[in-house]
Amino acid sequence: MFSSFRSRLIITYVVIVLLVMFLVNVFLLNLLENYHLGYQKDVLNQAGRLVADFSHDSLVGAPDYVTLSSLAEDFSRQIGARVIIVNHNNMVVGDSVRVEGLIGSLLERKEITQAFEEGEGYSIQRSSQTGQWVMQVAVPVYEGGTPRGAVFLSYSLSSIYKMLEDIRNILIYTTLMAMILVGSLGSVFAKRILQPIKALTQVVRETAEGSLDQNIKVVNNDEIGQLAIQFNTMMARLREMTRRLQDTIEEVSKERNKLTAILTNMIDGVIAVNADGKLILANPVAEKIFNFDAEENMGKSLGEINIDHQLDRYFIKVWKDKRELTGELAWGDQVFKVAVSPILGTDGELYGSVAVLQDITSMRKLEQKQREFIADVSHELRTPLSSVNLLVKNMLDYDLVKEEGEEFLKDIDAEIDRLNLLVQDILDLTRLESLKGRKDLKKTDLKKVFDDTLVRLYPRAERNQLELTWDIPDFPPLLVNEDQIKQVLINLMDNAIKYTPEGGWLKVEGEDQGDEILIKVKDTGPGIPQEDQANIFERFYRVDKTRSREMGGTGLGLAICREIITAHGGRIWIESKEGYGTTFFFTLPKKVNENN
Repeated sequence: MFSSFRSRLIITYVVIVLLVMFLVNVFLLNLLENYHLGYQKDVLNQAGRLVADFSHDSLVGAPDYVTLSSLAEDFSRQIGARVIIVNHNNMVVGDSVRVEGLIGSLLERKEITQAFEEGEGYSIQRSSQTGQWVMQVAVPVYEGGTPRGAVFLSYSLSSIYKMLEDIRNILIYTTLMAMILVGSLGSVFAKRILQPIKALTQVVRETAEGSLDQNIKVVNNDEIGQLAIQFNTMMARLREMTRRLQDTIEEVSKERNKLTAILTNMIDGVIAVNADGKLILANPVAEKIFNFDAEENMGKSLGEINIDHQLDRYFIKVWKDKRELTGELAWGDQVFKVAVSPILGTDGELYGSVAVLQDITSMRKLEQKQREFIADVSHELRTPLSSVNLLVKNMLDYDLVKEEGEEFLKDIDAEIDRLNLLVQDILDLTRLESLKGRKDLKKTDLKKVFDDTLVRLYPRAERNQLELTWDIPDFPPLLVNEDQIKQVLINLMDNAIKYTPEGGWLKVEGEDQGDEILIKVKDTGPGIPQEDQANIFERFYRVDKTRSREMGGTGLGLAICREIITAHGGRIWIESKEGYGTTFFFTLPKKVNENN
């Protein structure tokens, strides 16, 4: 109940009025009491002095009790007080009370003694007989400076105190009425004062709940009105600031979404750490590289995440030098190019670092293959060139008969043919890698191509005492490079004829598998060891290097086949078992050709 500001305000008003009225009552009652008591004292003193003057002659000689008592009685009726006259021995010689009076008795009163000593005696005390408050005054009677007696007056204060009590009651009732009036008026005034404050409170509450379209109606131009004006101004600025903040948040959100999309779709790994080396960012590629969950490891050091300590050393060096650093990082069987940059503030303060990891594994493998290819080409070229060089030097150094010279020239011619074949195969392989088999495509009847090619190869198989058969169904025309497909078949058949011993057989089969066609080239040769089958399509790879060279092979035929089939969108593979022959498979997809 008393927790509201209105209640506290009303109580404050009432307490203030109560305190003011209490002080006023105390002051007024004290003032009235002192006034009436002082006035009554003056009345009693004046009456006492008059009685003293009138009783002076009666006290000098023998006291006249009747005269003095009559005098006392007359004055008692006039002032409403009891009047007693005593001589210098404190014996009562006159009393306003005739019946039960004190005539002839001693009256020992301190007020009388005080009057003889000080010229006036005075006291207020409660009467032991009546229980009422009385005022007592004593006035001395002198004769030539010698006290002859005293006049003692006793006045009941009941009327004065009754009057003061009535005034006190009136003041109490007035105070109660004032408190009720102040409480009522205070409630009205408090309501009027607090009404705009309540409105302001309601608006502030709704604002705190998120409703910023709030304004307060300004009624008066007082302090609360000025507060309302300032509040309305503040709300207008807050709405403007909120609008700007929302625009900024939207821009930041858009930029963040862009950054997230960029980081998510980057092919490179990105890792960022703060100045303490704790993870603050990692994109999915980085998670995949180092096999960890970025969300679960945020705030951890790279060591805790078990990321290569070599990357941590890059970060440490960047923190030390505050400049970009590049290098390479090997992780598992992958190689990455690493670029680490510091994140600096405008004041040059280091906030962290970011690393970008570019996978260069394939490039390194390609470089390795290029080196191996150059080495293989050099090795393959060196053998026939060495043979030609040796033969020419022998012809120059020795006198040869015609038959020997012709034999040497035949060997030179064979080596030159071998060199020409090797160079041609290298040129074909290079051209295939450049063109990827997508030049000179035309719709081709593959059955006719295969039949024509196998018919030309048939005599060669017969010379090697081999049985050659084929079963090629009718295929729908396919968009291919006819010469390249023919070269694939020739290369596969050439190997089969070379390595199949006499009495063996060769067979070519075709099959339409719906989305693609499948060609099988089977032989009953010695087969290919399992450990060599994975590398059989690599350049210059030979299962039996000595025998291959003797038969004029370059080691590039199967590599050329793979390039041609791959360029056409197909696949090529091998199935072989030592002592049981070999089967080469290759496919050509229909849908790729139909789209062309």
